[in-house]
Amino acid sequence: MEKEDDEFPLEGKDKIVDSNNRVKELKLFTATCSMDRYDVSIMIKKGPGITEDTYNLMKDFQHNTIIPHRNFYRDRDSNQGRLAIPDAGTSFKSWVGSSEGKDLLIDGNGNMSSLFKSMIIDICDAVEKSSAKGILIKKTLIGIIFTLQRKQLRGFFS
Repeated sequence: MEKEDDEFPLEGKDKIVDSNNRVKELKLFTATCSMDRYDVSIMIKKGPGITEDTYNLMKDFQHNTIIPHRNFYRDRDSNQGRLAIPDAGTSFKSWVGSSEGKDLLIDGNGNMSSLFKSMIIDICDAVEKSSAKGILIKKTLIGIIFTLQRKQLRGFFS
């Protein structure tokens, strides 16, 4: 049977083009990942502490609250590690601070919405599942959520 041009899996190698444009409020840069004739917007995490070992540990760990690690490569000039992740668009912190985020996390009575409760449970589940695989999470968003909500909704967490 002959394979159609658009049929997966695609053959070839990813080509990542780093734009060096920093995303506001994130320590990430925009980029494009090209394979065959498909281009996908991605984000790049840069820094001296990014290692291939970390990528190899995380690339197969899937959880709905953890951003998947898509690719690892080294910068030609600095030889520093680069981690490719899906395009997030904006930071979670910015989203929570927006009117859309506030409306989805806090109901009209000032109580945590079912979405907010579900997000906290999902984050706890991610910590549990990652630690069972020997992966320690450096920072979670729970502190960010509570800090933002405390500042924005006076008296809610008092």
